[in-house]
Amino acid sequence: MNAFTGTLRHIRLFLRRERWMIFLWIGLGILIPQSTVSSAAAFLATGGSLEEFANEMAGNPVVRALLGSVHSETLGGIVAWRSSGQMVILFALFSILTVIRHTRAEEEAGRRELLLSAPIGKLAAPTAILIVVCGIEAIIGVLIATTLSGNGVMFSESLLMGLTMAAAGWVFAAIALLCGEWSRSSSGARGLAFTSLGIQLLVQMINNGNGGYTPLKWLTPMAWNRISLPFAENRWIFLLYPIVIAVLISSCAFWFCLKRDLGSGIYQGREPQLNKSYPRTPLALAWRQQRGLFVSWVVAIALTGDAVGMVAASVMDVPGMDVLNQLGDYGWMNQMAGADAFISIFVYALCFAFPIYGILSVQKMRVEETEQRAELLLSLPVSRNEFIQSHLVFSFGGMAVILLAFGISLGLGYGWASGESQVWRMLITCMAKLPAIWLFTGVAVMLYGFIPKISALGSFGVLGLVAALELLWESHFIGWEWLSLSPLAYVHYSKVFVGTFPLLATIVLTIITGILAIAGSWKFRKREII
Repeated sequence: MNAFTGTLRHIRLFLRRERWMIFLWIGLGILIPQSTVSSAAAFLATGGSLEEFANEMAGNPVVRALLGSVHSETLGGIVAWRSSGQMVILFALFSILTVIRHTRAEEEAGRRELLLSAPIGKLAAPTAILIVVCGIEAIIGVLIATTLSGNGVMFSESLLMGLTMAAAGWVFAAIALLCGEWSRSSSGARGLAFTSLGIQLLVQMINNGNGGYTPLKWLTPMAWNRISLPFAENRWIFLLYPIVIAVLISSCAFWFCLKRDLGSGIYQGREPQLNKSYPRTPLALAWRQQRGLFVSWVVAIALTGDAVGMVAASVMDVPGMDVLNQLGDYGWMNQMAGADAFISIFVYALCFAFPIYGILSVQKMRVEETEQRAELLLSLPVSRNEFIQSHLVFSFGGMAVILLAFGISLGLGYGWASGESQVWRMLITCMAKLPAIWLFTGVAVMLYGFIPKISALGSFGVLGLVAALELLWESHFIGWEWLSLSPLAYVHYSKVFVGTFPLLATIVLTIITGILAIAGSWKFRKREII
């Protein structure tokens, strides 16, 4: 027996466990590039040309700050320019969540130790999950090329674009594996991996703000399409760059896996110490379990807000807003300045990432339950009501603090770069999104109470469905009446401008969230601990 014995059996196991989520990820992966094709088609239907579309995008400071410059005035080049960053973020989320779930989370729950009691090598699970994740991302890349070729784009060039984005996902899969080896908890590993993703996004913003072709393009996977240049120079040889990086990071993770003890991490952290002055309450215990996730999100979001604010201050009003102005046919960009448009779009885009914190925070209770620590705690003079409410303080309150930190840092960054104090306006802009984001946390609480075994899958499924609705609306496949099914539609960038607060939507969404959370809490008090 060697370290890789049992890899094939693990591959079959992981494919079976992820069989439903795989279809969701593949669907989103195909939909994102197609939305750009549809947007271009809508522009061409007005009598414009691809060259005019590319030039109008390149002349838009909001778009340029978000996406950089267009490297090819073709349909394929516009798709690569518009969707590469989104696709890499999608692949990164898939890689981080899936890899850590099947490595560090399994080890934390004790199931890894049970499997290793059989004739299975220590590297079987890490190798298998890398094969599964990288294979699925490669399949998505091929499917993207196939769908684009049906729109008149050359298959070989589309394949280069798809594989470039997939290769970026492979790097994030390797990073997630390394984070799982470094931290001894799954929450800590996710925090490290998401921090890495946040840093890459900051580097991407700085790179795009300077034209997109600075040396920083080598440091962030979101910009690697500017290295391989699909639909332009088609540099296939540069695919080796992300592959080499992924292999090196994976090799380090494998080496750490062989060297460390099962259940430990490379970084052990501080050993817990008894402290008589430490408040021995359910709320204090929940804080100890939630603080790693909370602190990592606050730091990452604050840094992101500061960078976004400084970039937004450089976005000035110039002609060339027509393409973005066509979204939903609302003429929304005529009603705000260029900097405000940039901030509105970016804050709204982050509204699809913020709910991840609430879902992961709620899942902390599920971890406590599956590891039987909740049952032990409830055997003490602690009620189920106290247990769930102590965690919900950080699920809901933590999300409010994160948005507060984002709004303050956004305003400070903008003020530092422009010389104008904008903290209050940015704070209102961010906090206006809170009720819509809270609703996803409410869904997670309800699912945890009623169907805990699939609460994580269901919560992320709802978020994925909302993201799909947004993409379909931007692609003109559906109208506003369908998008209005999404809670984020009521804080949409074309509806709620910078510095405004939707009072009625806030009240309604907060009431719905409260009903969902109360229902989930009530069911948790009635059901058995699973």
